[in-house]
Amino acid sequence: MHWALSFMKSGRASTFVEQALLKEAVDGTPKFQTWLAFWTTFEEEFCPKNEAQLALAKLETTSYYQGRRTVDEYLDEFQELIRQAGYKEGLPIVVKFRRGLNRDLQDQIAQLPIGQPSDDNPKAWYKAAVRSEQNRTANFLFHGAKSLTPHVRLPGLSTPMPSRGTILPFTPRPPLATFPKPTLTSNPVPMDIDAAWKKRETPDVCRRCGKPGHWIKECPQRFDIRFMTMDERHEWIQEVAAQIDAEEAREAETEIAETPADFPECSN
Repeated sequence: MHWALSFMKSGRASTFVEQALLKEAVDGTPKFQTWLAFWTTFEEEFCPKNEAQLALAKLETTSYYQGRRTVDEYLDEFQELIRQAGYKEGLPIVVKFRRGLNRDLQDQIAQLPIGQPSDDNPKAWYKAAVRSEQNRTANFLFHGAKSLTPHVRLPGLSTPMPSRGTILPFTPRPPLATFPKPTLTSNPVPMDIDAAWKKRETPDVCRRCGKPGHWIKECPQRFDIRFMTMDERHEWIQEVAAQIDAEEAREAETEIAETPADFPECSN
């Protein structure tokens, strides 16, 4: 009995233990003379007398819904509630289970083209829910693992690549070069105006940074993500993801090659 009491360390259980040990210390004899007496008192104190009614009432509310829990956690509690409530028929169990699932999982299972579980088969729904969550997690890791990397720095880049969904601070581009308007005389001669404009040569200006002396393809800021266009950013992100995948594949091959074989050597 003392071994059983050693596990009761919090809440009402700890108070129950304190009272039992205090009585034993004061009277000099155990509070419970037999294991049956201890078990009977424990059952009266901690086991609900109307277990079925409480389970039925909970299944009529939203308190048993999955919420932020995993399917496994939700399934454990749901099966215990079904047992306590005494549900036996498959259709009511499936209705309750499906109602408590998150909406995206409900839709995913209901829209399965092949292997859709029957509405009166709870076990098939349990398996479909677990499999759907596993597939969704694997799909998220496949498409979103690269975006979870906080920053990826490549050689030759002055600014690290931000993760997907990061809001970049707005940095205005430098203004384009401006030139003063020519001052015309009161009676300009057309040929003289044309000649004046020909003498003033307009320098080549980069459309990316607004500085003269180079074109947009030769701009030193073309590797700075703050000055990239949306198409350039998408193309660059795809190249970075491909490089990371190739590096992970090489590391996996190296680990496999360096792992010794587990088979024992055969002796003649």
